[in-house]
Parts: sequence; C-alpha cells; structure tokens
Amino acid sequence: MTAPPPGTPRVTVGVPVYNGERYLESALVALRAQSLSDLEVVISDNASTDRSLDVVRDVVGHDPRFRLLTSPVNRGLARNFNRTLEAARAPYFMWNAADDVALPDHLRRCTDALTADPGAVVAFSRVRWIDSDGRGVGVEDDRHALIATTSAVRRVDQFLDFGLYEAIGYGGVLRTAELRAMGGLGDYFGSDNVLGIQMALRGTWVQVPEVLFEARRHDAQLSKDQGKDVVDQVRAYRPEWSRPVAFPQWYVSARMYRAALAGPGSPWERAAAAGAVARRWNGRNWRLLAFDLKRNAVRLVRGRYRGVYETSREVDRAA
Repeated sequence: MTAPPPGTPRVTVGVPVYNGERYLESALVALRAQSLSDLEVVISDNASTDRSLDVVRDVVGHDPRFRLLTSPVNRGLARNFNRTLEAARAPYFMWNAADDVALPDHLRRCTDALTADPGAVVAFSRVRWIDSDGRGVGVEDDRHALIATTSAVRRVDQFLDFGLYEAIGYGGVLRTAELRAMGGLGDYFGSDNVLGIQMALRGTWVQVPEVLFEARRHDAQLSKDQGKDVVDQVRAYRPEWSRPVAFPQWYVSARMYRAALAGPGSPWERAAAAGAVARRWNGRNWRLLAFDLKRNAVRLVRGRYRGVYETSREVDRAA
C-alpha cells in the first residue's frame, strides 16, 4: 500500500446536511472534540432553506480542518453523501449524519482498529440511541455479532441479522479506497443495506466494544416513519422522479439480491449470501413489500397523482 502524501489527514468525516440546523451544531462540536485531531471534516449542504449554512460557516471560520461544499439546488440524499466521499483526502472515511454525535474517542479507536487489521474494511463502535433531546433510549444489541468472521457469507448474515446499518452510513469508519470501489451510496431508498452487503463480502469488520457513538432517533428522519409516502421516499434520493407510483422496498430488495449474487466467491457462496438476504431481510420485513403495494394502490384509486403529487399526510388520510 502506497503511503499517503505528507500532510494527508488520517480520516475524513463527511457530514451531509439538508435543513439540519436543530442538531448540526452538536454534531460538529463533537467532531471538533475528537481525541484524534488528525482529521478533516467535509460538510456538504444540499440547498438547505434553514440556518444550516450559518451554523457551518461559524465552525469553518474557526477551524481550518472543516470545509464547506454548497449546492444551489437539492440534488438528492445520495449525491450529497457521495460528494463528501469524492472530496475526501484521507485513507479512512466516515459519514456523520447532521443529527448524530461521535463521542471523543470514536475516531481514534476505529482508525486504530483498521490500522491493526489490514484485512478489515469497516470498524465501528457500539451505538447508543438518543432521542430528540439527547436522552439515551437504548444501546444497539450487537455485542455478539460475528462480523469479524473470515466467512463472507457469515458476515452478510450477521450484518442483516443484527441490523448493523449504522456501521455503513452513520458512524462506521471505512477504508476510503474500498468505499469508492463500491461506488459509494446508491441513489435509491435503503441503499445503505446494499452497501453493507457489498462491504461484508469485501472484507472483515472490526467492532470496538465500547459505546462511542450516539445515533439520534426523531420524527423528521426519512427512515423513521414507515408510513411515509413511497414517492417521497424515492424523491429524497432522486428529486427528479416524476412517475405517479414507486416501489422503493421492492427495488432495494432486488438490489440486495443483486449485490449478494455479484459478490466474490464460488457460485455456492454467492447463492448462500442471497439466501441470507431472503432469510434475514425479506423473511422479516415482508410487510414492507406489502406497504409499497398498499400506498401505490391508494395513489391509483384516489387518482390524486394527476399533475400534482400528494404529501405524505394526504396519503395517510386517504388510507
């Protein structure tokens, strides 16, 4: 492995922002307080209409490790995430959502874990869930995950079994080159599931046993409300979507199978990885497929899609 040029930071943290002023300052203050100081923070604002830019500019003006990228229009969630990855200069990379909090030793411990294990592609600490006011509401039950196993199929199974999605899109530290090789985050709802499968097939994962990351749960999150309109879910990733119906859960399921079957290993191993998707994802979440059908049926029966897309609340009332 070629040594990075002098002056290259050890880790890049990408902070994608869209109207995140409520929690953004807490997230950035936590990154400034990391015990690992050899970092850069790339903040990409996706045409926010609130005070997010004011919050970011205040931090950027006081810390040269922070830099801001802006966009005149909303280009979608995935584009905003991937823009920070494209700008990264460090060999290690982490996405930090604008509402999450990395505790002081998180980056140091995770990057040390990757340095100590050249075969590992992801390092993550344990996660505490917090509410909108920062109060702890539980800890992710992943202590017995065997994600460090040498079996790629077993890693896929464990990723889905324990729901380690935060290790990909929100708080896990990944090797930048490996993440770029996978193409970053896909431009569709649930693409962190697919990226997790790809990374599980690509190499081992290392878990730091302490709770060093806080992931926030609140009502404004896209993934929080399963009653959200299917077209809204798709348009969060692809704002240009103009069709009257959408099937995000069916689509992401298909992409998960595709990722499993396209992975390295023998035909049997690829089939076994697809079997893990069937068992751990579709077997448990079949209601999400029914949800897609129900919401699209509401749209079509009501006929409200003609010319103007209804809001999520209108769809809920119609249901």
